[in-house]
Amino acid sequence: MLRKLHISTSFLTPMERFMVKRDSLPGENYQDWENGCRALAGLHKLYVLRIEVTIMHQFQIRNSAIEILEQEAALFVLGALKLVTAQDFVVELNLQLPDTTIQALGSVPFNILRHAKSYDWENFSL
Repeated sequence: MLRKLHISTSFLTPMERFMVKRDSLPGENYQDWENGCRALAGLHKLYVLRIEVTIMHQFQIRNSAIEILEQEAALFVLGALKLVTAQDFVVELNLQLPDTTIQALGSVPFNILRHAKSYDWENFSL
């Protein structure tokens, strides 16, 4: 029985370009994420769930303080997690969500925290 789970993932935007599976890194894509969230929703005895999500625009400059958030991607990634439940459920994002995105997302079964983890350019260059 799985009780604690920590997932780390990253998504590139624009979403329409990275919707399908790619051979390069990061290999995550939006279609697999939705299917993975449905699988997580089947873990009914999950107690602690931590998910680190890095959302980054493909043209974001290395080590740049500029944050580019595509609202559609954020809503898709976080919206898919609405299916999942855990007693202690936290999603850590690399970006600050604007109020408009939070309002569009609506009620969620998790807490959203901002984390300062930067993208690993050395190991996962674009």
